[in-house]
Amino acid sequence: MNGVPELPRSAGAATAVLLLLASLQVQKVQMLITTPPDICATCHENATCSEKEDGSGKICICMYGLIGNGRTYCQDKDECKISSLICGEHTVCHNTYGSFYCTCLDGYRPSSNTELFIPNDGTHCEDINECDNQEICGDGGFCHNFNGSYNCTCQEGYSVQNGSEPFIRHVGGPYCRAVDCGMLPIVKDAVAPVASTTTYKSAVRYTCQKGTVWKSGNNTAICMATGMWGGPTLVCKEIDCGRPPAVAHATIVWTNGSRLGSVAHYQCNPGYHSVGGRNYSMCGLHGLWEEASLSCNEMDCGPPAVHPGATAWWNSTRPGSLAIYQCMRGHYEAGGKNFSTCLTNGSWDNASLLCKEIDCGPPPSVLHASVVWTNGSRLDSVAHYQCSFGYHSIGGRAYSKCGMRGIWDEVSLSCNETNCGPPAVHPGTTTWWNNTRPGSVAIYQCIRGHSVVGGKNFSTCLTNGSWDNASLLCKEMDCGPPPVVSHASAIWDGSTRLGSVVFYECKEGFRHVGERNFTVCTVDGDWENISLVCEEIYCKVPHLIQNANLLWDGSRHPGSLASYQCKEGFYFKGSKNFSICNLRGIWDSISGECKEIDCGPPPSLPNITPLWNDTLDLRYGAVVYYRCTEGFYHAGGDNFSMCAANGLWQMTSLLCKEIDCGIAPSLANAAMTASNGTVLGSVAHYQCNEGFINMGGTNVSICTGQGKWLLATLICDGIKEASPVISDLVIFDEKCIKWNAQRDRRANETYKLHLKGLRVYQEGFLEEIVTNFTSSEDSPELCLNLHPGTNYSLHITALSTGISTQAFLSTEIGDPGVPEIVFPIAEDPLPSFTFRKMADINGPISLYQVIVASQDRSLDFDCGSHNIPNFYSQDENEQIYLAAEFHAEDLSEEVVFLIGDRRFFGEYYNAPLDKSRAYVIILRVISEWKQVQKQSCVFWVQTKGPSYTTQHITILAVGSGVLVAFFVFLGNSFVWYCGKKYPCG
Repeated sequence: MNGVPELPRSAGAATAVLLLLASLQVQKVQMLITTPPDICATCHENATCSEKEDGSGKICICMYGLIGNGRTYCQDKDECKISSLICGEHTVCHNTYGSFYCTCLDGYRPSSNTELFIPNDGTHCEDINECDNQEICGDGGFCHNFNGSYNCTCQEGYSVQNGSEPFIRHVGGPYCRAVDCGMLPIVKDAVAPVASTTTYKSAVRYTCQKGTVWKSGNNTAICMATGMWGGPTLVCKEIDCGRPPAVAHATIVWTNGSRLGSVAHYQCNPGYHSVGGRNYSMCGLHGLWEEASLSCNEMDCGPPAVHPGATAWWNSTRPGSLAIYQCMRGHYEAGGKNFSTCLTNGSWDNASLLCKEIDCGPPPSVLHASVVWTNGSRLDSVAHYQCSFGYHSIGGRAYSKCGMRGIWDEVSLSCNETNCGPPAVHPGTTTWWNNTRPGSVAIYQCIRGHSVVGGKNFSTCLTNGSWDNASLLCKEMDCGPPPVVSHASAIWDGSTRLGSVVFYECKEGFRHVGERNFTVCTVDGDWENISLVCEEIYCKVPHLIQNANLLWDGSRHPGSLASYQCKEGFYFKGSKNFSICNLRGIWDSISGECKEIDCGPPPSLPNITPLWNDTLDLRYGAVVYYRCTEGFYHAGGDNFSMCAANGLWQMTSLLCKEIDCGIAPSLANAAMTASNGTVLGSVAHYQCNEGFINMGGTNVSICTGQGKWLLATLICDGIKEASPVISDLVIFDEKCIKWNAQRDRRANETYKLHLKGLRVYQEGFLEEIVTNFTSSEDSPELCLNLHPGTNYSLHITALSTGISTQAFLSTEIGDPGVPEIVFPIAEDPLPSFTFRKMADINGPISLYQVIVASQDRSLDFDCGSHNIPNFYSQDENEQIYLAAEFHAEDLSEEVVFLIGDRRFFGEYYNAPLDKSRAYVIILRVISEWKQVQKQSCVFWVQTKGPSYTTQHITILAVGSGVLVAFFVFLGNSFVWYCGKKYPCG
């Protein structure tokens, strides 16, 4: 059967007999055990109380869909947080209440072609093309992809090892290897780096040893096709760099050394400064000084500062140089210093010149002339002149320009009056005449928009050069006040004459919705109709912001304010948390968002332990509870902290003080012989004073977690000491005792035994046994059924005399037992098994380990081995590694483990399995205390085949080498026994 020896039937029968005898032997001891606590009364409200499968007591188990210890907490089980790769490779996990489902990442597809799946049905996400991984075939390998798999062949210059082509690369399997030339040749005074490869075409460059330089020859060795190194031929001689090179404007600081590693420093000469570069040179490996890149430049102030409206002139930027400032064209000097000096520190001192822009003001007036001007008064602005009505120009320049001194140029225009000149202008009239000489007649008539009221309508040019009066009176047409438009303002010069225009503008808070916003005074004396309508502006209801409350009075007029306040548990991150209704009827944008408050992990405090794990809610309002660390007690204050609105945990007021029991109490007629302190766990020993004898009771007081001494019960009687009836107490086989008894040989002696057991590593554990034992033997022997890994104090009292003796014994930890395991038969993408955490007889000191071993070679496995490597440090020859490790206290009652799911468990990597190889999967349980290790192992052999689970072989072994039990699981399985050091291959 695969080369595995069968277990002799006689060995199984002998084991059964030994187990039966051990069970009968413990019946000799009658134990009175202190009433255990009511476990069910301590169960969480979301937990049920059940009987343990081994019958050892009650256990609290969280209800379905919840996870916790069943006593202090039960919370919703988030499978996606419990295992980041519960869905397998290339997936996203989606938690639902009481369950979860999986989806594939982009670039991958589910094997079942269903978008949503759970890994229980074998669905996984398939890589589309294995050859996308360029390293899949290893160095020298060429990948060939085909549906469902791939294979490899070797490139030119490589040959296949450990197999034939084509192949699939795996640990210990076929691979491509180039020709290997082995050890590098030795060259005098030269060294070669450790070759990363010595295969075909590998090249290694030699360098001369420190203190020597390459003078001639080739420095490269190349691995030839013959398997021999070609070259090198280099010759190395001692290095001497000579005198270091000079650096411009710098002085060398040097010890005159010119060998390899010698250093010459440089510093700039006075009047120069460093502008960068390395200020030293070192004698290098090539016998040359490394280039000193120090650059020393003469002090340079750079371009002088720019002043508004000014131009700077300078001929040098060296210290002492001057920069002269001059106001630009169109500006003039308004005060301040007009020069700057380059200082020795490389900067210019301040020039305070102030240049203001030239402004000539209004242009000058010219007699009998008017100015035609754009109101510009800066440099080069121009004002034009024309003779007034009734005058004409007789010469001179008719314009003026604003000059450099802020003064307008002189105007030489000269205007003389013309005989009568133009006839007088009458309001509202038009004048017609043919010349302005005396006797000429000017005819007046009312202009459009005016009507004749009366008067003479002509004027004659008189000989005195003036026109006689024309009394024609023309009255202007008047449209009266312009019409009023609701919610609009009139923009108007006040004129109501013909052609006057009134513009309208909607008032603030209103907008223009008509086609025409003006009216004109017509010849009929009426204003034209206007279609302008001003509609009031409203903003819509302000938009809502996620996680924020809207603070708004309902107003939607321009200028209305809507502010936002983050909801409880959120804070505002940004610069603006309000919005204003603008004149366009739109609420302006806010700047920021409401982010959820997260206080992060709670702070660590001295002598205080937070009751916290990575599943705790860290958001606003979350509460974390604290308890005092072992050895300290709650001396006051609140034992909790809350995540506050400022994103910080409130400081807990919990006060933890070290437990101190004070001076150990005294006992009547007894003296304290030893005491190791007054803190938790301290012990004080007593013995009866001289003249008194031990009548029974414990002789040890222990400082407990309540800050009080567990008082020794030693009784010392003052009667005359008689010959002891109990002597020479001996402990053997760890759990057995014997002693010498001095008594009346005709009678039996009854002894009272009182044991107390404590575990240092398990707080709250206490076992107490009180029993009577009767014997007629001179050397009575008694074996006790004690807990493993426990320290016991033992008192034996002869009831006939009341004389006692005391002893102390410690038991080793026991074999941890074997968990209940189920290996599935279904062909899953990843092999898996399910186990239930067993009742731990040794207390909370057990580890569960998953070990993976290749079956390609003979497996020589020791269940008690201490040196199993992780995946990355495994020996290629042994091919065995530790894939995962768990502390018993971190496991739930039932655990499903996927083999090869690529997860890290601490330092251990659960690497994917090679489908073409056979493996042995080992679940090992270890208990270790005081350098003693006990373990048990369950083996599962997976053979080669189309899937991971075509065959099962289940093995059970314990670290002590004693066979405990056999189990045969479902499937094509068989069983054999592996001892502590037995070849299982």
